[in-house]
Amino acid sequence: MVGTWLSTVALGSPVVISTAGGGGSGGTSNPAVYTLIGAGIAGIASLLGVLMKAWLDAKTERQKHAREMAKLDRELAENRSARLIERRQPVFADALVATHEIYDGIRTARDRRHKGEVDDQHYVAALKAISAVEGQTKVEELRLIASEATKEVATELWEHLRSKDFPRGANVTGAAWKAWKQEYWSIRRRLRASCEDDLKPDPAKGRTGT
Repeated sequence: MVGTWLSTVALGSPVVISTAGGGGSGGTSNPAVYTLIGAGIAGIASLLGVLMKAWLDAKTERQKHAREMAKLDRELAENRSARLIERRQPVFADALVATHEIYDGIRTARDRRHKGEVDDQHYVAALKAISAVEGQTKVEELRLIASEATKEVATELWEHLRSKDFPRGANVTGAAWKAWKQEYWSIRRRLRASCEDDLKPDPAKGRTGT
């Protein structure tokens, strides 16, 4: 773009001077601007790359930590289960023995009456004389360490041994003895099965938890 303007020299004659319009700011593009923009974009891309890598590294680390914690939890659960089983074994055995000793005392008294060695009065007295102290202690120890299912069956067995009419001497007929004896063995088998379940290492199901 060419621009012209008039100038007056010493003789007053107008003189035309031509100037090129290339010095203006609006006529051409400035390469420095594009250089700055390119550098800015490159810097942002680099920063995003760093942030993305940091995020991925953190995610990977969290996943690794979660796996390690899950493994540790499983190992701890297995160890707790093993220790609990060791504690339960003698307690369960003692409770089963102690309750059966009470049953055996009742059976012995019944046998003597059946053979005519004692009359009904002495028979009832013999039933009431059977001590429940050790049996109750062993059952209570079982309740403290067993699963809920085993506690319920143990309680049922104890009530059958001590609270039903026959062992209290309220009904000492042969039919009452037969029905009571059958129910005893039924409950005892269920208690034994529940104890065996409690002694299986299965922390995932919670049977070994208290």
